[in-house]
Amino acid sequence: MSRFHPPTQRRIRHGLSVFALMLIPTLILLAIQPVNALLAASDDTPAPSLTSPGNRQTNLGDFDGDGRADIVWRHANDGYNHMWLMQGLSLKNYRVINRAADPDWDVVSIGDFDGDLRSDMVWRHATTGDNHMWLMNGLYVKNNRVINQVSDTGWQLAATGDYDSDNRSDLIWRHSSTGINHIWLMSGLYVKDNSVLNEVADTNWQIAGAGHFDGDDKTDLVWRHVISGTNEIWFMDGMKVRDRKAIPQVADTNWLIRGVADFDEDGLADLLWWNQSTGETHIWLMQGDFLKANRAMATSPVSLWRIVGVGDFDNGSSSPSAGKADVLWRNIDTGENFVWLIDGLNFYQMDYIHNVPNQQWRIADNPPMEQDPEDTMDIGPIESAMVVQPATQGMELEPPGNGLPTNSGVSLVYLPMITHQGY
Repeated sequence: MSRFHPPTQRRIRHGLSVFALMLIPTLILLAIQPVNALLAASDDTPAPSLTSPGNRQTNLGDFDGDGRADIVWRHANDGYNHMWLMQGLSLKNYRVINRAADPDWDVVSIGDFDGDLRSDMVWRHATTGDNHMWLMNGLYVKNNRVINQVSDTGWQLAATGDYDSDNRSDLIWRHSSTGINHIWLMSGLYVKDNSVLNEVADTNWQIAGAGHFDGDDKTDLVWRHVISGTNEIWFMDGMKVRDRKAIPQVADTNWLIRGVADFDEDGLADLLWWNQSTGETHIWLMQGDFLKANRAMATSPVSLWRIVGVGDFDNGSSSPSAGKADVLWRNIDTGENFVWLIDGLNFYQMDYIHNVPNQQWRIADNPPMEQDPEDTMDIGPIESAMVVQPATQGMELEPPGNGLPTNSGVSLVYLPMITHQGY
């Protein structure tokens, strides 16, 4: 019999950051394929580590087109991949999906590349620079193909969004050494057009995320400078930067942008901040380049809990948080997973979802997380410790230069497509 072992439940009352302890029995799921045994399996190999998660968008995908966030897991050692289709805070279906046994393959982008309202995945090989796309239909890979190889591994996929308003996700690359930026406009499994964007030679500038900030249905880019704390938005129009605006500076570079999503359902992207030193979180509600409202949300032990995903878990429900982005947390010691259902600048509900104690499992399109032997997630009082300074225009742009070799060097070596036996 397959079992999930959810943690002790600690339900959070609406609008409060105080835990009310409620013990419930271990849930036993009957008549379910023995897939989740992979997630619960012990592994003596230590979890991979990084110093910092960095300024990086952590948006989740919607793989079955129901408007709700879903979760993809990847095992760091054996290459298994596992899909959770979510319905609010409940797991409605799950399955092992195609295995990619070579650990150098990793999911680097999640977006809807073929316009079917279901999220897809882009894989990149860390050594060879090969790239591969999986077009998804719920729990299944419906199509897949090698896309253009980029053998220089200094090129990194920095942002995913729909930059030309064709209802298909596109890709933006940034070179970690040269500061050159490049855009691929995608049409399903193919690069339909590409161009070099303005160069930003100062590599201390990071693309922290992408979202619709001005309501023109074209995705824009958020930049953050990791030394000065200066922030800037590029308003995009296809393969061109239409305008660029500085937004308020946050000089303390311990503050990281960890989510770009719509938290108040106004159709415009907002920013989720997390302080890697103190564990504080903060939401900025944006209107273009204007910060219209902001609030400190809560504090959690920085040594344990990480923001690993942003998406709308309860879309279509009658809750006040429906249609608004929510936040997924993961405990890097215990494997507990925890969701904040967000209503603008307020909590609607907080609750645990199924835990995954084996730290070799991590959520796809997230960097590995460092482990630290600490303890529980006691959410502290709401405080505002973010020092916000006036906007400054601090980014020096160079004209477009030589970019990615997108029309040559295409590899025809396919990513292994081994379906787990019995599925």
